[in-house]
Amino acid sequence: MSRWWVDLGLAEQLKYTRDRVVEYFFGTIGWLYQPQLSSFREGLTKVNGLITTIDDTYDLYGSMDELVLFTDAVNRWELNAPQNLPEYLKVLISALFKTVEEISHEILNKKGVDISSYLKKGWADLCNSFLLEAKWYHSGYTPTLEEYLNNAWISISNPVILIHTYFYVIEEISTDEALDGLVNYNGIIRWSSIIIRLTNDLAGALEVRALNI
Repeated sequence: MSRWWVDLGLAEQLKYTRDRVVEYFFGTIGWLYQPQLSSFREGLTKVNGLITTIDDTYDLYGSMDELVLFTDAVNRWELNAPQNLPEYLKVLISALFKTVEEISHEILNKKGVDISSYLKKGWADLCNSFLLEAKWYHSGYTPTLEEYLNNAWISISNPVILIHTYFYVIEEISTDEALDGLVNYNGIIRWSSIIIRLTNDLAGALEVRALNI
């Protein structure tokens, strides 16, 4: 996993982002530790590394103009990075596209299903939610609770994690109902994501209070 992280060049070329690949990997062991699920742990380590890097880009580094361009490029999923992207975003989008392609090919070879469209939609939805939060922040807008929750359950990243998890863990991917649930974010995806978002926000609020910030 460390070799994968180094080869992508994110930690080296994107100095602003968190470099925690070992932490990401050990986190997946806490989810599913069984030896036969080693490919899941490797795949989710990659997913978590990309989520953190993209999140840091939207939260800490990118300008609004750059983030709009990046989000548009992810939505269109053009394999050749648009020339109008700054160099650091070309590195990031290349890492995202390469990793998603690798995971898609892995699942196709093992289970005979092309999951690329599901993964692409999950990542596009995540980036769109990050962009909306960035727009709120840069404009000084305070969303209503309803507006916040309608976006925050996606920006917590749980949906994109669950999409990848489903394809790694399920032995036979066969029912249209299950796949439709991934596309439309059925109840278990949406409500579990809201729970994780609220508990995450509560933990953050308690930490801020403890530090008297």
